[in-house]
Amino acid sequence: MEYPGTRFTFAFRRAFLLALIALFFVVSPIIIAYTAGYRYDFKNGFLKQTGAISVDVEPKNAALYLNGIKIKSKMPVRLNNIAPAKYSLRITAPGYADWNKEIEVFNKLTVYIKEISLLKKNARPLLAAPGQIAALALSSDGRYILFASSADGKIWLLNTKTEALASVTTMPKTLPSLAWAKEKNCASVTGNDVVYAFCLPAGRQAPDNPGKIYNLTKIAGVKIIKTQWGDGSRPSLYYQTRDGLFAFSPANGRAQKISERDFYDWYMDNGQLWTLTFATSSHNLLVKKDALGFQSEIGQLENTEDWRLLYAERDSALLKKNNASEMMLVTRDKKFAFAGDKFYISPYNNWWLMWTPWELWTYSAGEEPYLLNRSGENLMNVFPLDKHNTLALVWKNKITALFPYYYVTHELADGNAAVAAADPGQKALYYVDKIGNVEGLWRLEY
Repeated sequence: MEYPGTRFTFAFRRAFLLALIALFFVVSPIIIAYTAGYRYDFKNGFLKQTGAISVDVEPKNAALYLNGIKIKSKMPVRLNNIAPAKYSLRITAPGYADWNKEIEVFNKLTVYIKEISLLKKNARPLLAAPGQIAALALSSDGRYILFASSADGKIWLLNTKTEALASVTTMPKTLPSLAWAKEKNCASVTGNDVVYAFCLPAGRQAPDNPGKIYNLTKIAGVKIIKTQWGDGSRPSLYYQTRDGLFAFSPANGRAQKISERDFYDWYMDNGQLWTLTFATSSHNLLVKKDALGFQSEIGQLENTEDWRLLYAERDSALLKKNNASEMMLVTRDKKFAFAGDKFYISPYNNWWLMWTPWELWTYSAGEEPYLLNRSGENLMNVFPLDKHNTLALVWKNKITALFPYYYVTHELADGNAAVAAADPGQKALYYVDKIGNVEGLWRLEY
């Protein structure tokens, strides 16, 4: 039935309804496919899925460029429905060096660029202390630097806040080992025949001089073989002599014997004593952990006196072979051998770093050691620059920053800067170099 003079005849209405139904069946799959991440490739003539890019870095006013096109100037950034392909990604911020990386987007996957702090560009180093410096150690809070002068053998204490210098002791004709406790500003100076220890008072009004300095060798009465700072708010300095293992408290100047010398080597982990001992039957070298008087065997090594215990925690121990670039990681289940001369334990995510002049290895609990970098250059030192474990690689003639999760590198400083350390909290790099005609300890804010 039709109304007289109507333009929407029955035939027209039926055709319109059929067109809407057909449009529904055509458009609906397209919308569903679009929502599911599919796109039509007009160039190749087929449907393909898409991926995503997620970027979150510091500072938050950083801008993101993708293939040279500015996407956004504020973090974080989430880009959905990105066609699978390789893209040139660049992150910029005023006063910071550009961060460049070629990324590849895959179907149904998200590329994450996160846990990155951009580094300052064109930063100029400032002289912190003049002179010929052979060794340095930075306190855990970054407030103090202990360093040794190679010219006269003097040991100095530098307050990085006030720039005040205080003399600690003198050790001529020897390169001392300098060490700080993990949690408190307690330090030790170890030479060939003598060990000194002291603690700086806590608080904002702490003095710039070390105060009472203990001659640990005089207290022990015999030569000290090995020392290690313990953990905790009132740290003890553990030391080994021919008579056994002792704990020295700088708070009262007293030493207490805690173990006989019935081991080949040792390490103290949060009150738990790890030891290398010889098995009575096979004469193999045993790695043991003593917790509250209960010993447990972690692993065994073949009969040899070539290994030393460098570090241990939980159920993992790091050993090094004497006079060789070899290390071994021992766990309850496995042993891993790899090249290594030096090591550093990052306080961020408990990341182990081991290296030779040509290789850099890393280790995280529950995983196998991983070869992070190999180079023909002379790698001398490695340490973290920030909480994201951006690494400072100290080479023979330069210092570079490595973003280890992305294999992106930046140059921080050039020159012969073999002696270096970083304060991640203040983002300050301290290194020894000769700039112009001035030789000394330099501070570079990154």
